[in-house]
Amino acid sequence: MAKPSTQSISSIQVAKSKLDTALDRLDKVIEAKAKMTKGSGGGNSKLDKELTVAKAEISELKEKNQIVSTRLDGAIDRMKEILKTDMAQVTVTINGRKYDIACDDGQEAHLTMLSQYVDRRVNELVAAVGQVGDARLLVMISLLIADELSEVNTELDSLRNEKLAPAQSALGASDLEKMATRIESIADKLEAS
Repeated sequence: MAKPSTQSISSIQVAKSKLDTALDRLDKVIEAKAKMTKGSGGGNSKLDKELTVAKAEISELKEKNQIVSTRLDGAIDRMKEILKTDMAQVTVTINGRKYDIACDDGQEAHLTMLSQYVDRRVNELVAAVGQVGDARLLVMISLLIADELSEVNTELDSLRNEKLAPAQSALGASDLEKMATRIESIADKLEAS
């Protein structure tokens, strides 16, 4: 998991602050214009309607801003908790990009091996189709690896079935022999009576 930079977190906070300031300023300007209109006795109904709509939009923007701010704060807190864990960190490179990934202690070598496999497959795909964007490459590689896994599972199921088939037929033959012996016994008893 890539670590969020404190620069991106602080830039979000700066942007939120600028939005709050702009909304407050707009609210004050609208109120001042409304007072001027009322003070002049103009009573322009069109302007009053626009003012009401603008105030409603400001209120809605403030509510949305609060919701977004709360969600971002929650996400930032969760990210901080994740980063506080004492998990091992491995830097892997896939398609020329470095990613810091957390893993359980002792799993670093395995994770590195897996990332090298994915990187090899990405490089093969890039050689075939070119750089088509990280998101599309991610989808294509995911599907290719899922297809490989599906083929391995199918082969494994086939091998399991082959291994079980002789055991099932031997078990079936044994059961048939027991039934035949039982039937013969019943037939003998019926003949004797």
